[in-house]
Amino acid sequence: RDLSRLYGTWDRTTQRGAPCAGPMRREYKVAWATFFLAVAYGIVNFGTSGHTVEPTSKQLRPHVTHVEEQVVESNPIQSVPVASPIHKERKKLDGVIVTLYNESPRARMRFFECIKSWEKHLLFVKRRRYPIIVFYLTGVKDELSDTQKKKLQELAPSLSIEFHAVTHAVPDRFKGNVKKILEHQMPKRGLGYIFCSQFLGYEMFKHPRLQSTDYILRLDDDITFDHDASLDLFEDMDQNQIGVGWNCIKLQWDKSSAYMDGRIQKYVDRRTATGWSAQPEYYKLMPNGTWNMRLYAGCVEIYKSSLYINEEYYTFLDEIDMLEGIYMHSWMEQAFKTLWMAIATPPQAWKRYACELPTLHRGTRETWFDYEGCPAGP
Repeated sequence: RDLSRLYGTWDRTTQRGAPCAGPMRREYKVAWATFFLAVAYGIVNFGTSGHTVEPTSKQLRPHVTHVEEQVVESNPIQSVPVASPIHKERKKLDGVIVTLYNESPRARMRFFECIKSWEKHLLFVKRRRYPIIVFYLTGVKDELSDTQKKKLQELAPSLSIEFHAVTHAVPDRFKGNVKKILEHQMPKRGLGYIFCSQFLGYEMFKHPRLQSTDYILRLDDDITFDHDASLDLFEDMDQNQIGVGWNCIKLQWDKSSAYMDGRIQKYVDRRTATGWSAQPEYYKLMPNGTWNMRLYAGCVEIYKSSLYINEEYYTFLDEIDMLEGIYMHSWMEQAFKTLWMAIATPPQAWKRYACELPTLHRGTRETWFDYEGCPAGP
């Protein structure tokens, strides 16, 4: 039926309904029809809605579905928006395990056994897929072959192993004295050991692969485990703002530190004169300017990468003439790295991980590892 016959047309001038004076415009017909349908729908729903009463303003309470209400009651944390910090996943730390492969046949067989031990016991490394970086010498007689690399990966399928070739270049000023240097070494060390100190004490920290890392765990190629290492050391250090983790407290050989004490003390004295001061641990290790031979770096060490990937560290090495010390006086990288740890790391940033990292050196619990309070070996 024509609704205009019943309701008339809208007078825009008086804003009152006027008697029908002619056909009602089509849009008004549609509007009135929609209005009556909405009223009828509301009446029907009112009779079937039970006791539910909607608030007068929708802003007072957001609409919650039945499913959402059940979730809120059973597990309140689920109601937190996805963007909330509670649901924000922590960035995975860029932690790496590094080792320097010894190319001799005997050392190679020993390293194969080590890899099997790491596969079995380095649980946090497997869980988080932290890469194990194997540095190896290239251009030598017993260079690590592709077949041997494949074998190592087969022995440790749960570990992510990377291989990076490095070369040993004797610094120019020592090239003509290699024979004399080897005769002079105290205690007697081969050229390979000299390179080990040169690489692990300096060159490794210049390697492109380590530049973006957060933490480094160094394990020598003769280190195994007698218990599981399940605690994520990198996460623990990050959460507790630890710069140096340690379990090695061996005392160094006296002769190998020749001339080192004086050079390092001169470095500290020069810096102190500018208003800078070394951290307290340095003065514990160097009472009266003489090193007490305590080591925190060595075949097992863990630290924040920036401790050594650092221009101040490189300046320190240049100032004490680290290379001359290695080649002419048998300096071991554990020695000057330990003292740099002490110079640069505040007391609250040290942590002992002897029990969390239950290491063996060539199959035995060496006296240089601090096992006090840790479970006994099998």
